[in-house]
Amino acid sequence: SGAWRDRAQAGDYPGALAAAEGEGWSTLCNTVSAADLLELGTLARLAGARARAVEAYTALRGRFAGGDAAASAAFHLGQLAFDGAHAYAEAHTWFAAYLAGRPSGALAGEALGRSMEAEQRLGDLDAARETARRYLARYPTGAHAGLAGSLVAP
Repeated sequence: SGAWRDRAQAGDYPGALAAAEGEGWSTLCNTVSAADLLELGTLARLAGARARAVEAYTALRGRFAGGDAAASAAFHLGQLAFDGAHAYAEAHTWFAAYLAGRPSGALAGEALGRSMEAEQRLGDLDAARETARRYLARYPTGAHAGLAGSLVAP
């Protein structure tokens, strides 16, 4: 019926999640468009339903591999792994997947910065420094420039 879309657009993420659950979450994940699947993942993420978000983003990557929405799903899977589970190695893998598919994409700066942060958290300072150099070369005033600068400082 699409009631979940209306609630999501109104910013009622818990209500949108409940409406989507009522329509059959797994059915939606297997039938809706790439854009709607990205929206389902996002509303679940914003509602704090990590498992549902992962299910939607994973379905998106499987059903629409190679597309822009699938690349965005990789980035969001990285966010969920990093912020929700503190699974920095998994997060790094997802951010790298985004960057491999969309090296100049809309989320590339954030993905590169989050990759650097994941490397730092994993204790791989050589990799973090190398990523910091790449980050500063591309985004000298970006959101992660402070961290990058601290990693490459003598």
